Amino acid sequence: MQDKAMQFVEMWTQEHHKHSAMDAHVHGFGSQIVGFYFLETPEDCSRVIFHDPRAAKVQIDLPEQDMSMATPASKAINFTPKPGMMIFANSWLAHSFTRHAADLPIKFVHFNLTVIFQPQTCPTPAEVI
Repeated sequence: MQDKAMQFVEMWTQEHHKHSAMDAHVHGFGSQIVGFYFLETPEDCSRVIFHDPRAAKVQIDLPEQDMSMATPASKAINFTPKPGMMIFANSWLAHSFTRHAADLPIKFVHFNLTVIFQPQTCPTPAEVI
């Protein structure tokens, strides 16, 4: 990343109310990183889920011994958001939100980052006297 920098591509807020959910999706169009910043997370709120990117693995999956443990056999992992929590992931990693069970909405900022090239500036040459 010596000659590169991170830059926001998009940023928006989301508010999900009782029974809402978000289907699995990815972010393209130049996005490198997807992120979430959680503002309000009531009890029984949606959980953020990251899905196994190995789509062909579904064909030969075996039952997981303990679905509460994240292992190489996991089909997905999920996190219970808390206020102030930030989560970053590759933008090609499918993510979703479970159905929202709380009476109060979950509120968070969803954003995408990209990498831009930043030309290196040459230092000012020394003055020769």
